[in-house]
Amino acid sequence: LKLDGFDLAPYLGYLPAGLPVALQAATLDADIRVAFEAVPAAAQPLSLRLTGSLQLSQFKAADRKGQELLAFDALKIGLDDVRPLEGVVRLSSVALDAPRLQVRRDSQGVLNLATLAGGEGSAAKKPPAAAPTAQASAPASAASAATAAAPAPAWNIEVAQLAVQNGQVHWQDGSTSPAAQLALHELNLQAQALTWPARKPAPLEGSVRIQPGGKGAAEGGVVKFSGSGTDKAAQLGLVVDGLPLSLAQAYVEPFLVPQLTGSLSAQLGLGWRAPDLAVHIQQASLDKLALQDGKTTLASLGSLKLTDTAVDLAQRSVKVGKLALAEPKAAVERERNGQWTFQRWLRAPVSEVPPPAPQAPAKPWSVVLSELVVDGGALAFKDASTAQPVAFQVSGLNVQAKDLAPTAMLSPGSTVKPSPLTVSARI
Repeated sequence: LKLDGFDLAPYLGYLPAGLPVALQAATLDADIRVAFEAVPAAAQPLSLRLTGSLQLSQFKAADRKGQELLAFDALKIGLDDVRPLEGVVRLSSVALDAPRLQVRRDSQGVLNLATLAGGEGSAAKKPPAAAPTAQASAPASAASAATAAAPAPAWNIEVAQLAVQNGQVHWQDGSTSPAAQLALHELNLQAQALTWPARKPAPLEGSVRIQPGGKGAAEGGVVKFSGSGTDKAAQLGLVVDGLPLSLAQAYVEPFLVPQLTGSLSAQLGLGWRAPDLAVHIQQASLDKLALQDGKTTLASLGSLKLTDTAVDLAQRSVKVGKLALAEPKAAVERERNGQWTFQRWLRAPVSEVPPPAPQAPAKPWSVVLSELVVDGGALAFKDASTAQPVAFQVSGLNVQAKDLAPTAMLSPGSTVKPSPLTVSARI
C-alpha cells in the first residue's frame, strides 16, 4: 500500500460526529507492506503483519469549541513489526517535528484537555440487551458459546527511538486574574528502548525554554533534563538556567501586592519510586531577588544559594548542606496605628476557605541546616507607634552559624545541642 501526499481534507466530512477532536487538515504518506498468514493450529489462527513507514504532515486539529488544539509539521513512524491481531507493535522510530499544543484552563478551572473525553458522543448510551427467551434452544446456545470471541491479547509495544524536535506548548489560565500565560519553546526530547508494559528503564534526555506568554515577552530560561525511568520508578537530572520568577506572577498576585522579580538557576536530581519522591539539590541559586512596588524596592537579596541539600518527602526530612544569603536588604516601618508596612504587602483573601477536616497527626518534618552564612545585610527600621519615635539602621550584617535544627528548636521537650554562632554588624 503506497500513498504519496494524500490530502485528507476532502474526506473529513466522513468522520463520525461527536469526536473529541475536530481534524482540520492533514496529508498522509504511506509505504506499507501487508502480509497475511493462516496457521490453524496456532493460538492465533490468523496473522496480519504490517511493515514499512507512515508519515502524517501539516496536521491541524481543534477542540470542541473550534479553538486551535494541536498542530505539527510532520509525524513519521517506522513500522518494524506490527501484528494487531496478536497485540504486537514494534516501531523502529517515532519522530514528531514542530508540534504546537494549546493548553487552556477556563475561569471555572476546567482544562480543555480534560473535556476531550467528556463531550457529546463519548458516553453514548448502548441499546438495552434483549431479555433471554425461554424459546431459545439448547443447540443455539451451544453454537453461541462455540463462536464466542476469544479474549483479546495483551498489547506489547516497543519503540526503539522516539524524538520530538522544536516543540511548543502554550498555556493560558483563565482561572487567575490577570490570566496567566506561559510558553514552552524549543522543546526537544529523545528517548530509546521504550516498552509497554515497561520491562526496563528507558533512557531519555531533552531541553526546553520557558518564558512568559504573550507578545513582547521576555526571553525566559532554559531547562535541560536527562535520566531514565519506567511507570514505577525514575531517575532524572535537571539543570535550570536563568528561569525568571516573573513566570509565577499571575499565581502570586492574588496573595502578594509587590511584584516579585529575580531568576532561578539550579542543578538537581530527582529520584522517584512510586509513591515516594526524593530530591537532591547539588546547587541552586536565586539571584537578584526583589519585591518591587512600582519603581520602589521594598526588599532585595543579591543571591540565595543552596548546596548539597536533600529533601525526602516520604521521610519528611530536609537536610541543607549550606545556605548562603548575600546582601539582604529591607526597610521595616511601623506606623502610628501600630500597623507594620509589610502587612500591606499581603492581599486580603477574596473568599473564606472552609477549614480542612481534622486528620490524624502526620509525622513532623525534620529540618537540619549544616551551615548558614549571611553576608553584607542591611536593615532600615522606623517605629512611629511609640511616644518617642525610634529609628536606626543596621549595615554590614554578617552571620555564620552551624549545625542548626530549627524544627527541633520549636518542638516542645526536644533537646538541642548548642550551635556555633558568630554575628557582626554596625548599628
